[in-house]
Amino acid sequence: MYASWRNSGALIDGQYWSWGYNGLGNVGNGTTTQQLTPEQISLPAPVTSVGLGGSGDFNGQTLVLLTDGTMWGWGSDQWGQLGDGGSATAVPAPITVATPVTFTVVKSGGQSSYALDAAGNLWGWGDNSRHQMGNGTTTPQPTPGVIASDVSGFSTTSSSEEALTP
Repeated sequence: MYASWRNSGALIDGQYWSWGYNGLGNVGNGTTTQQLTPEQISLPAPVTSVGLGGSGDFNGQTLVLLTDGTMWGWGSDQWGQLGDGGSATAVPAPITVATPVTFTVVKSGGQSSYALDAAGNLWGWGDNSRHQMGNGTTTPQPTPGVIASDVSGFSTTSSSEEALTP
């Protein structure tokens, strides 16, 4: 089970199901209409990791890693939190996000997102107004950049069984 402030999701046999608030495309079903019951989100391969984030009226993104090594995202991208270099208010259907490496775990929190690669590097992207990227600036980072090395676990405001360790 995954939960954010306004929408929820479940991973069942590698398939992602989503429901709840959908004003920014948070559910990922291609609409911005509230989703009152769980709906399976169409993705090209099974899901291995979910980052469901957001806490407020105007944010909320979902990122998933698939067994084929790709990352997909939907929902709010206003601060670049999908990692695609964009800044769309709403991305209602899953988009593939080009990543510089293959990630093993992805998490989202607020308007920022984070992932861990197999080498133990922690990557971050999105809002940086409160120094979330740890790079000494407050400039938004719309694509993944390395924050730290030799990381064994990390936490965000997302709620899931993977939040503390990869």
